[in-house]
Amino acid sequence: TAKSIPEDKKVTVYYADGEQGLTTNVKGSIHTQAIDLIGASNAAEVEVEKMSGGVDVSMEQVLNFNPQVIIATQGKGGSEGAYDIVKKDEKWGPIKAVKDGKVYAIPDAPFNWFNKPPSVNRIIGVRWLGNLIYPEYFDIDVKQETKDFYKMFYHRDLTDEEVNEILKNAIAK
Repeated sequence: TAKSIPEDKKVTVYYADGEQGLTTNVKGSIHTQAIDLIGASNAAEVEVEKMSGGVDVSMEQVLNFNPQVIIATQGKGGSEGAYDIVKKDEKWGPIKAVKDGKVYAIPDAPFNWFNKPPSVNRIIGVRWLGNLIYPEYFDIDVKQETKDFYKMFYHRDLTDEEVNEILKNAIAK
């Protein structure tokens, strides 16, 4: 599916992590592999000395990246995460993704679906991200896929309410 996406349709995605949303991972990193797998472009094009771990970028760099979509980590235990910062801090306002309302929280139950830790949750994460960015190419029912995934990998039958909680702020409205 990803190979069928024309170059002129590739969407730029910024992965926001850290306290201010200014920690990310660059193209080619195992941590942003899902972006590559769905055929999108990682907006964070910066030179790094090593691929392990995240890289800190400046707000000016993110403004220059001007991604079309931002996916961001959620806070834990009532603390704010990158998602909250990107949504409320006016410094992020000029970015295309923010202006267009395309800032999404990365589902994280029981673990992050994108990269922390690199685990089985990446399977559903790639499906979620593909459908989020390219619904015309990844035409799936994310809520049903979530139920099927949790049944298969966690032997858990999710209720509709649990699915909605897992996908809160993570899917287009």
